[in-house]
Amino acid sequence: MPTRPPVEDESSAATASRRGKSPHLDAEIHEVLGTFRLACLGFIDAVAQAGGQSFAIRKATDLQRALGIPGTLAWQVFRVAHSRNLIAAADTVPGMKAIHRLVRAAEQQGVSPQSVAELTRSATRFENLVREVAGSRRTFNSLVTGLNSEPDWKDEVHYRRAAFEANSHIWGTQVGTKLVTLVFHPSSPQRANMLAISGAVDLCRIRGDAPIELCSTAAYSDNLRDPKSEAIVSLGHRLTSNDITAPGCTLLTEFGTQPLPKVHSLVNDRGHLVVELEPEDVGQRHAVTAFVAELYRPDVPRYREEQEPTLGASVFIKAPIRTLIVDLIIAAGTHGPTLPAPRGYVVANPRGDPILFGSVLDRHQKRILEHCTVAHLGQGPHSLDTTDVPRYPHMFREVCRQLGWNPALFNAYRCRVEYPIMPSSVVVGYDLPVRTQS
Repeated sequence: MPTRPPVEDESSAATASRRGKSPHLDAEIHEVLGTFRLACLGFIDAVAQAGGQSFAIRKATDLQRALGIPGTLAWQVFRVAHSRNLIAAADTVPGMKAIHRLVRAAEQQGVSPQSVAELTRSATRFENLVREVAGSRRTFNSLVTGLNSEPDWKDEVHYRRAAFEANSHIWGTQVGTKLVTLVFHPSSPQRANMLAISGAVDLCRIRGDAPIELCSTAAYSDNLRDPKSEAIVSLGHRLTSNDITAPGCTLLTEFGTQPLPKVHSLVNDRGHLVVELEPEDVGQRHAVTAFVAELYRPDVPRYREEQEPTLGASVFIKAPIRTLIVDLIIAAGTHGPTLPAPRGYVVANPRGDPILFGSVLDRHQKRILEHCTVAHLGQGPHSLDTTDVPRYPHMFREVCRQLGWNPALFNAYRCRVEYPIMPSSVVVGYDLPVRTQS
């Protein structure tokens, strides 16, 4: 699950300035919400006083019984009144229709007219602020999310899921799980082989004529053929296009949908081999699971170099995806005795620009939407097991067997993102260590 780093207590103005929000607006929102909270507290006290000396309101159900109002409305008022985080409670402020209902109930029970008037006045002021700064409550709730030092990620997932459903309708496709795996294994004292496994689980069309991409990989000519590539090809079918071959780019037939889905490939204007599914029937009944493996040449550095100080993966989100899994699998000793410490980011990327891990912290700092947790899963194929990708450990074990690698020696790291933002890039990587002289 994506997480943001903890934020220390600080003034609302400092928080707003750091996040690119107007300090004045931030202070105004806190002040208006604070006034409404005080009005709710005063209103609840007035309801208790109207009920007599023996009557007390300690929870929302007490307020519900006292006024004969719906439980949801009582909970909203009670939550705002007793919330320690005003911004988090902003989305539960009742609308004006609900406030008028509350007022009518209070007047029937003889609640203090002064407390009722103050509640109405502060609620009206809040509604005016919402209209002026956001135009609607939904937009206002999104706006204040950026001001919250303790965001509600359940609410965040709600918005992401809504975007996923809308994009599925608009683009006519959706992906259940997208998998991107990079595997690093030493090939020389200075360099390492990099194997990429990518693909999708439950990839389907919502609209019959929608183009649907399985994966996009680097395309190579035959003169860069790596002898090890032939071992991967033995697991499936090599993918080619326009007389350009990705020597180790292989559709892993054993681990996908049977019968084998029909695909075609082409080289795009960036020199990447794009693999697309042929038109098929629509809906989950005809969903496809397919994976492609590719052994990259040239290989990658094992230790820090001036031009290559980091190593990692960058995944451009250009389709609606429920779950994205980005795994880095590193053979023990690839980078010396120390285990790497990968980090993850979601970076705004509306144009689909190539974004390398090492450039995120400098050139793309302002475009980081969130920080993602990268978990160390452990060592060996069993650590890869997940219900999101059926037979994943077996697939990794089989590819390693074909390449002559010992799968038990690999450490696995995972970044998992629910409903990744489209369009953006999820970037996962780590700083390469400096080679020590022995």
